[in-house]
Amino acid sequence: MLQSRFKRIYDEKSDSLKIAAIKPDFFLESKRQPLEKELDNPGALVLYVSSVCNGDCLYCYAAESHKNGKLMDFPIAKAAIDAFAKRSKKINVVFFGEGEPTLAFSLIRKIVEYLRYKRKTADLEFGTHLLTNGFFSRSKAEWIFENIDKISVSCDGPADIHNITRRRIGGKASHALLERNIKYFIARDSRKIRLKTVINPFSLERQTEVLEYFYRLGYQGEALFAPLIDSKQSKINDLKPLGGKFADNFLATTELNDYLGTGISLMTRLVELSPKTAACGLSRSNFYATPDGSVACCSRAISANRENNPFFYGAFRNNELRIDREKEKSLRRRTVNNLEDCEECFLRWVCAGGCAFEHFEKTRDLMKLDKKICEKRKREAEKYLLFQARRETSDLRPFFITDNKGKEIALSLWSGELTVGEKDNPIIVIDSDKDDFQKLFKKIKNHRDRRGFKLTIFFLRFVSGSKKQNNRKIIDFLSNLKKEKIHFKLTRPIPEKSIGDREKLIKEYGMPTTAAESLDFFSVRRKDRIFFGKTDSGMVLKTAKTRKALADSDNGKIHSEALK
Repeated sequence: MLQSRFKRIYDEKSDSLKIAAIKPDFFLESKRQPLEKELDNPGALVLYVSSVCNGDCLYCYAAESHKNGKLMDFPIAKAAIDAFAKRSKKINVVFFGEGEPTLAFSLIRKIVEYLRYKRKTADLEFGTHLLTNGFFSRSKAEWIFENIDKISVSCDGPADIHNITRRRIGGKASHALLERNIKYFIARDSRKIRLKTVINPFSLERQTEVLEYFYRLGYQGEALFAPLIDSKQSKINDLKPLGGKFADNFLATTELNDYLGTGISLMTRLVELSPKTAACGLSRSNFYATPDGSVACCSRAISANRENNPFFYGAFRNNELRIDREKEKSLRRRTVNNLEDCEECFLRWVCAGGCAFEHFEKTRDLMKLDKKICEKRKREAEKYLLFQARRETSDLRPFFITDNKGKEIALSLWSGELTVGEKDNPIIVIDSDKDDFQKLFKKIKNHRDRRGFKLTIFFLRFVSGSKKQNNRKIIDFLSNLKKEKIHFKLTRPIPEKSIGDREKLIKEYGMPTTAAESLDFFSVRRKDRIFFGKTDSGMVLKTAKTRKALADSDNGKIHSEALK
């Protein structure tokens, strides 16, 4: 929706946002404000089937509940479904918990059976969603895949991170079991699975490695990168707040993800700009049923002190639902239209008052916002908007940065620089007439594997002085790299005399269509001087606008011909 809008709020001269130009309506499509009546549509029925857990996560916000954990009884689940079905003939049932839902496996199976019974006898349409740590047997994985519609699995990335942050009870490693189940789900149908990672101090500056790990698993879909939330458990384990580094590293990961076309869609609150009147389903009376029969509207509030807790608004007594209508009414009032602090904020329609629980913890008032939380959210948003505005304003990046002798030392991206060199992300010059592609493939794979999950890009520069066509050899070589999930970029169009299927190379392997689009078209030396090959263009980066403008310059035309 917002594509091509960002540059309107960007001042190129100062490289900053025009904050005064960003009004709340900036984020609205066709200037239509979200309607509060949209909140009348019921949300999901979330069944907290277990407060028992087989995990021992360093940052768990519900760790206290595990000490005296319990499983939900079926009569409560049945009563919740029956009550919800009176509101809507179409429901989405989410299996969640302060602990691990699959520890209530027999209950989940019974609930699914009951939902099918309701579908048959009462025309109830339903969907099911499981949020899990993935610590279960193959037999459970098989049943889950066959009977649950959507599966969200928590994974903090490679084993050396995950086995620290998301251990099993007793300090046992959990990664091998989790990975086995993720691979099983992906092999069956990756569309059913969604991966979530909690970015914590151990993964804060390794977000590209988490992305790379997911990519090598074969995952294609949405991956939620959720920043660590402070909790009693995180403080006990001395996990420091992430601060602004989360946004910086997430944007760098996002840019590389887009550049490489992994097929993974990265999500986090930072990039969520869809307009709404309420930040979450709290204002539509989210329905979270707990094992003791209480009804709440906020997942984080369930594990908090319940004294004077406004997020609990009902309970099941003798399997009959009792709703406190005054509490429900106060919850439904928490929309951006009723929050005075949001009236003039440029994030009015996308933040929509932010997390009610976070603000309530600070202000003890549902309708009051904490200024520090608001300022943090604004800073995050400004960082993202500036990042997008820069990308939208110029197509010059990425480009190589060279030393004074013209040797490539880095790739310049909007979010920073990627080191280029033999030890990191190498440039490999390939003569398709002379080079042994099998040996070259093994060399590349060995280099990638030695670096673990550090995201590695191979920049392939094809050269050829003969008229011999090596189309099959080249395509087989690139195909093998792709199959092994090895990232590569062709730095220039492959000489036409070497190839036959140009369109395949462009479509499947990302070959630049023109010299001006290629990485080898120009480079920048440390003082921002633009070079075409070894020729100083006479231009500097600050005055350059587009690749087309560079290509239309006299030296640009000469260099374009040389790259053909």
